[in-house]
Amino acid sequence: MNSHQVKVLDLILEHSAKTKLPNDYISYIMATVYHEVGVSLKPRSESLTYTSAKQIQKTWSSRFPTLASAQPYVRQAQKLANFVYGGRMGNNKANDGYTYRGRGLVQITGKDMYAKFSKILGVDLVKNPELANDLSIAVSILMEGMIRGVFTTLSLDQYLKGTKKDYVNARRIINADVKKNGEKI
Repeated sequence: MNSHQVKVLDLILEHSAKTKLPNDYISYIMATVYHEVGVSLKPRSESLTYTSAKQIQKTWSSRFPTLASAQPYVRQAQKLANFVYGGRMGNNKANDGYTYRGRGLVQITGKDMYAKFSKILGVDLVKNPELANDLSIAVSILMEGMIRGVFTTLSLDQYLKGTKKDYVNARRIINADVKKNGEKI
């Protein structure tokens, strides 16, 4: 492991010690980070630079029913973000979809989510959305979101508390893609 990976895991462990999280919660949190951002464990911004209409259609099939409808968004990250995220999740201004695209260790998305974490952490993520990629803030978002159920209203307690150990469905804490990723995580 490199020094950055160690730092991320140390921050997770420090936060876990403060909140007295059980080891199974901690291991699930670490598995989630690995799934969301890969082995680098680095917070990142959602790129949205797709190189083919087929990739776009596969990712957002309900928004792009045909390859032709996805074609204008190939290699057009800002245009794509504003189309797929605009007009929802609190994104109500022209460029909000792109401004509040996924960031961090768990890809918080939408102005509403940035506002929620601004209140929880006491950091203005609405005015400074790029701060969601600051490592200490990204870890705090990850931890508080999974513990409190901020992302989807579901929390670690609902899936892992006591003798209940439903790691597959715990994916719902972050995303509803349980069939695709629940078992993997």
